[in-house]
Amino acid sequence: MALAVILSSIDEIAALYPKHIEKKDKHFFFPIIAYFTVEEQAAMLAEFYEFDRKMIHEKYTKVIGSLKRTG
Repeated sequence: MALAVILSSIDEIAALYPKHIEKKDKHFFFPIIAYFTVEEQAAMLAEFYEFDRKMIHEKYTKVIGSLKRTG
């Protein structure tokens, strides 16, 4: 039962994430970024990419760790 819930949740995240990123990029981020200098844009992009990379990595590392403890 728990495994089915976990797998379902992972499927939901996998379906949601690309749509979320597209919405964020096309309807928020890119229209707003024109207000910043090229240097500011580069710095923000670098920070955003690093944050996203770490966030996803940390989240799923914790999920796998909890599965190992309970499994």
